[in-house]
Amino acid sequence: MNLYSSLTSIPGIGPSTYLKLNRLGLESVLDLLQLYPTRHDDYSLISSIAFLQTGETVTIKATVVSSSQNLTRRNFAVQTLKIKDQSDTIEAIWFNQPYVLRQFKSGQTYLFSGKVSQFGSKLVLLVAEYEPEDTIQIHTARFVPYYTGRLGVSSKVLRQKIFYVLGQLTAKDFMLDPIPKLSQLKLLSSQQALINIHFPKNALLLKQAKERLAFEQLLDLKLNQLQKQINLQTKSGPKITIDVRQLGQFFVKNLPFQLTASQHKTISEINDDFGSKQPLDRILMGDVGSGKTVIMAYAAYLMAKAGYQAVIMAPTEALAHQHYQSFGELLKFANVKCGLLTAKNKISNLDQYSILIGTHALLYAKLNFTKIGLLIIDEQHKFGVSQRQVLTDDKHWQPFVLMVSATPIPRSLALTLYGQTQVSYLTESPNSFLVKTYLVPESKHLKSYQWIRNQIKAHQVQIYVVCAAIENKQGRINELKTVTQEKEKLQELLPELRIESIHSKHPQKNEYLNQFRKHALDILITTSLIEVGLDIGNASIMLIEDADRFGLSQLHQLRGRIGRRGQQAFCFLFSQSQTPSILSRLRVLEKNHNALEIATLDLKLRGPGDLLGTAQHGFSFVKTEDLLNTSLIETIAKTAKQILANYETKGYTSILVNKFT
Repeated sequence: MNLYSSLTSIPGIGPSTYLKLNRLGLESVLDLLQLYPTRHDDYSLISSIAFLQTGETVTIKATVVSSSQNLTRRNFAVQTLKIKDQSDTIEAIWFNQPYVLRQFKSGQTYLFSGKVSQFGSKLVLLVAEYEPEDTIQIHTARFVPYYTGRLGVSSKVLRQKIFYVLGQLTAKDFMLDPIPKLSQLKLLSSQQALINIHFPKNALLLKQAKERLAFEQLLDLKLNQLQKQINLQTKSGPKITIDVRQLGQFFVKNLPFQLTASQHKTISEINDDFGSKQPLDRILMGDVGSGKTVIMAYAAYLMAKAGYQAVIMAPTEALAHQHYQSFGELLKFANVKCGLLTAKNKISNLDQYSILIGTHALLYAKLNFTKIGLLIIDEQHKFGVSQRQVLTDDKHWQPFVLMVSATPIPRSLALTLYGQTQVSYLTESPNSFLVKTYLVPESKHLKSYQWIRNQIKAHQVQIYVVCAAIENKQGRINELKTVTQEKEKLQELLPELRIESIHSKHPQKNEYLNQFRKHALDILITTSLIEVGLDIGNASIMLIEDADRFGLSQLHQLRGRIGRRGQQAFCFLFSQSQTPSILSRLRVLEKNHNALEIATLDLKLRGPGDLLGTAQHGFSFVKTEDLLNTSLIETIAKTAKQILANYETKGYTSILVNKFT
């Protein structure tokens, strides 16, 4: 067995398990090792029963005395083992797992790992993992890895297979580590990083493994940036022969509104890009409502007039439809033909459109790459790196690229993530009113609904209600407020109002959105589906249930969906949490409306993955401080250049960078 052996060479991986793993692209032993844990639970503390304390996470070595199964008053099945060691006895319990008692034999000794809890008047062990005492400890009495649940293969099975593989491989199976001066950088080797990211002996080794993986992931990003620069030198791109500034002035003159100073500045930067020998490679960042759409339309208009096609890719159908409508309004004066391509709106002969707007469907369309002069990717962090590359993957042709984001980040961080890409910021909003935001205590929730009813009757405003979940999942306690529940509740509380609900998979999603847009609905209950780019002018109030389940930047983007025509808007944050730190975090939005400050705070609180979509970069181990660490970034850039020089003829592929994030 070696790193590139098939998964089927691992004992116990039969056709069914292989198919489940293969659906995610896992084929080899290395692929399996790159399936990194999402978390570790520390079960290394081995304790006697007599010394257990409430709240402890422990492992107990104990013998089975008896077993039983009972129903609680809430109709939950409780499976119980009475177990003992030399010091005392305790009950080990599970919920709704009727099969589990068949795994144990009375009089046999096992290791049980879990959390000590108060159950009624006695202490019990809520069992998370268990295994017989006479086996090698993989699931208990150590730092135990847990893996993504989307595979259809349990963490227990994955643990067993990965543990087996790591035991079979030797140092010879790992290629020479490409990072020079590992000891000076205080990094683990590739082999040690792989071992300790799955089965660390202690917290320090786990930390060191994560540091090596974070370094490797940032190094991979920098290598890709440098390779991109090299590849661009061999490609040709659009030849712009039009008078950009004259056409630009004509565009601005025909707008039905005045541009802000930062919009004028960005237009000037795009004009310079069109006149440069280097292809446009720019990211446009701007707060919600700062006017990014008109900048996108401006760039697309220029490229269309230059004789090339502009392609705009949006992450949702709703946003693609909205861009299609907005571009149509903004370009009424221009003789350019716009097309809309989505999974539900298929069109043929794509070359006939000067501007083509679409969703992921563009990735599978038969496009003439040498005709595409400009690629605009809206809400670019919603797309994976490989998805963004599909439309620029021609060996000989490089279109201009404009990426757009409603999450402004510090320039230093943008340079880390996007390399030589130029950055434009829209720092003003045409709207004059800030969205008044309130964290509403539970005691005032009913009054909030009454106030909303009065506002609808008095001012004919429209309301979004945002939920963190679509519907309940069976067997879960402490449920979130769901779209389904909220619709039933509000129809009962406000029977005279027109109420509907949507979510990403709702069959009538677009129909209800159009009804809301035409003011045929008063209240639309939804998920964070509406976070991205939706522009419905009469929406003036938003109520967000379980607001603590969203990041600050996501909440800020959500409230940016209201007050879009300059009217005063109101956002109410509801939360079931009573935790002071959580409520304090939410109160930030009551006073702060600066997207950059909110994003920076969110980075510190939640890390880069959720905010920046850096999971799409494979940044599962990169922390915010890594991205902002100038010294570390400089070291990585230097290392990348050394590796490119050493691997110039045969290329370099990391065995640590996780392509399955």
